[in-house]
Amino acid sequence: MRTTTNRCDDAGSLRGRISRGLVWVTAATAVTRGAALVSAVLLAHWLTPTDFGNFAMAAAVHGALIAVVETGLQSALVQRPGATHEFLDAVWTFELTKNLLLFVLVWLLAPALAHLLRSPDLTDLLRITNVGFICYALRNIGTVYLRKELDFYRQFLLESVPVLISTAAALVLAYFWRTALALAVSFALGTLATLAASYVLHPYRPQFHMNLRRVAELLRFGRWVFLNSVVVMVRSHGLALLVGRLLGAEALGIYNRGLYFSKQPFEEVTKLFWKIGFPTFALVHQQPERFRRFFSDSVALMALLVVPAAAALLVLSPALVAELLGERWLPIIPVMQAGSAIACLSVILAPCFVAFQASGRPHLGSLIAVLDLVLMLSILVPLSRRYGSLGAPLALLLAVAAIAPFTVARAVRLTGVRLADLLQPLAVATFNSGVVAGVAYATDSLTWHWGPLRLVPMIATCAVVHLAMLVCWDRLLGLGIVAMLLRLAGSLRDPE
Repeated sequence: MRTTTNRCDDAGSLRGRISRGLVWVTAATAVTRGAALVSAVLLAHWLTPTDFGNFAMAAAVHGALIAVVETGLQSALVQRPGATHEFLDAVWTFELTKNLLLFVLVWLLAPALAHLLRSPDLTDLLRITNVGFICYALRNIGTVYLRKELDFYRQFLLESVPVLISTAAALVLAYFWRTALALAVSFALGTLATLAASYVLHPYRPQFHMNLRRVAELLRFGRWVFLNSVVVMVRSHGLALLVGRLLGAEALGIYNRGLYFSKQPFEEVTKLFWKIGFPTFALVHQQPERFRRFFSDSVALMALLVVPAAAALLVLSPALVAELLGERWLPIIPVMQAGSAIACLSVILAPCFVAFQASGRPHLGSLIAVLDLVLMLSILVPLSRRYGSLGAPLALLLAVAAIAPFTVARAVRLTGVRLADLLQPLAVATFNSGVVAGVAYATDSLTWHWGPLRLVPMIATCAVVHLAMLVCWDRLLGLGIVAMLLRLAGSLRDPE
């Protein structure tokens, strides 16, 4: 019989693994995204918007095909207790067959796709990125155990090392080649590195064994994963293809880089919250008081920390582009500004979607995502024709803003939180954003003649003012920001 001491030891062990995991997850995010951001700035000096647009189309085709045939089988393996070698081999064989078929399909259709998207250079790019399907097909299925067993260190290596290899390759090849081929080849090298790492980091060796009965059992779990992947595919990859088809590769390059530089930092916050928040929400969702408190704390912290940062980016975008990227990238400024607003809303809404998923109601998130997609597509073409590369970000922004009240209302109903508990931190965050934006504008006006060095005092001043205002509001209104952080950390503990 398990004793109380045993259970406490198990809970302590789990907390220790989660705590160490958070360190590795954060480290992986910092390493990979930091390297990617530095790389993106350097690549912008060596490649043109058209180069980025052509590669964005190739990557969109690749990503769209992956999303359309996403089965959720690996997620089902993680969720299923006691997944045997029989299940692992069945999934690996199914994925192998699927990806080999995709490789052949893309290789044969590459010229037709290039003609359809009005990009003659796209054929070679599609066939090079197509190597990714071979790598996905052969990847070691045993790496799902890294997630299942909370082995965050080896997950860190599996995710980080290939990204660093791909980033280094992109920089070297772009410096010498100065074409989009550098991006495609570095992408292929990254997938090859992931393939090799999967066999180095886990001893399992898959065998070819087709078992459709086992696959069918797992597919029942993955149906919501499939729906979500299709929505994400249309919203990201499908949108990129539409922009490229309507406006051309150069406009797509401006759209692609503008959203990358504005949304990337905030998307990493959202991804980190999903990795941390989802298991915590799932742990406490049957305890109404803790579930309600964790949700309200999450929304408050997201708003207080992220909204003023997005406001600063909106004001500082012209200076950042001019000093870091150069004059030929000035057209991305309005796209960046729209992207910062999109990212701001998305981060605030993230706890709502995490709460839906963790409480066993993934259909709510899926249905809201479909509504967002329908709204966005209904206004995309007229806005793109009127505003060019800015049209697509505006369509995204208007759609997210339209579904935000409904999303919050459903989350409030689900969690039982009072609306006033959410409105106060949102009001404070809005006020702070105005102050930070004003400080950013004033600093920019005073230091415009300093050249690239002006970015240092601009960013530092905004950060100091942001933090100072958080401390002041915390004391004046008793928001309890430190207490929120402690409660969020406490929610990671075993409820027993």
